[in-house]
Amino acid sequence: MTTMLASHDNGSLASQVCHRSFDDTAAFPQTAGFPELGVASLAACPVCDAGGRLLGAFLMHTLEPHRWQAEEAALFSMVAGTIASLAGRLAADEQAIQAREAALRALGLALEARDGETQGHTDRVTALALRMGEALSWDPARLQALRWGAYLHDIGKIAIPDAVLLKSGKLSAAEWPVMRSHVEAGIRFATALGFLPAAALDVVRDHHERWNGQGYPAGKVGDAISLEGRLFALCDVFDALTSPRPYKAAWTGAQALAEIEVQAGEHFDPELVQVFIEMLA
Repeated sequence: MTTMLASHDNGSLASQVCHRSFDDTAAFPQTAGFPELGVASLAACPVCDAGGRLLGAFLMHTLEPHRWQAEEAALFSMVAGTIASLAGRLAADEQAIQAREAALRALGLALEARDGETQGHTDRVTALALRMGEALSWDPARLQALRWGAYLHDIGKIAIPDAVLLKSGKLSAAEWPVMRSHVEAGIRFATALGFLPAAALDVVRDHHERWNGQGYPAGKVGDAISLEGRLFALCDVFDALTSPRPYKAAWTGAQALAEIEVQAGEHFDPELVQVFIEMLA
């Protein structure tokens, strides 16, 4: 006796049966095609979610003629109900993840709306960071953390006064510490969300650190900077260089890559620089 869960693609059978059993598949039009597969008897039950939406069909079959008994039907129904419950729970979890994803991206876009100079920056650096993560063969969970961190990397700027954040000229010596404080503010905000993985927080915390220790807020050096932070720093700077600002024209991609190569071992992890250049060459 063999069991299986069929997907919604097999709904033509699932929609016609409700805890149905077929002692002889050759004798019923609903089971056409099964005899050719060597299936002699079949029991089928639709699997629906709490709202009645068809998810698939739970099938149990034998390769020899078999008369299905009442106790088998009861066991079959119980298993199908358990599968439906698990499927519904998985669907709810997936919906929760999608809701978090949309909310985090919306936060990044809301910051862009306040700082008109960075229009499109969030989506561009997120896409670039994911390409880099894929080039490094990161697994889906790590890529998700990288994506979430990318959405929120500058979220602390919501705490920066307009006079500093929106200043069109260069910042003064007194204004720079205020601007740099957005990293600590971002970490407080992101941590308060309560569900971000550590790797996502690393993007927020470390993306302004420099390989040579001259970055901020902690002045970390080399490998003391998280890999996520080192990776994202490349993407963040590349997008800044290739985007127009009131105080500068956009650089070409080639010019930006040349500058990044010059900064290998100074601003950036030299090994990641090579991966980044090869990826965009």
